[in-house]
Amino acid sequence: MPVNKTEVTYNLQIADIVPKFSRLSDDEQEDIKEMVGDLLLEEIESFLDSSKSPVKNGKYKSLKADGEPSQLYLSGDMRSTLEWISVEGGVEVGIFNSTEAIKAYAHNTGDGVPLRQFIPEDDMQFKKGITDKIKALVLNAIED
Repeated sequence: MPVNKTEVTYNLQIADIVPKFSRLSDDEQEDIKEMVGDLLLEEIESFLDSSKSPVKNGKYKSLKADGEPSQLYLSGDMRSTLEWISVEGGVEVGIFNSTEAIKAYAHNTGDGVPLRQFIPEDDMQFKKGITDKIKALVLNAIED
């Protein structure tokens, strides 16, 4: 789950949110990972569309120099590479494209541009509202 100039990603371990997840079959886990990954992308995009950080206690300079809201969507190149992959025990979400990771790193750390955190660093997490949605989604999937 690096945040560096070649990859800006976060590894979300689903069992940290819903311990029962680790007792599911591999197929059940993969189905839930797909739902969680898609939900994370939707939530990140929604926060960025609102010029807000999806990161708990994350900073987001919401106005550009011209006073307009920043949605990290100047050309759309970076945001269009936001994706998730299945990893052991959860999902990893972020920018895996090394060209776009340079931009993502700069925004996530404030390196030469205004600080606009949209992927948690190792010692951070997504906002409670997002983790609550993940918890509800996983519990609902387990009950079905």
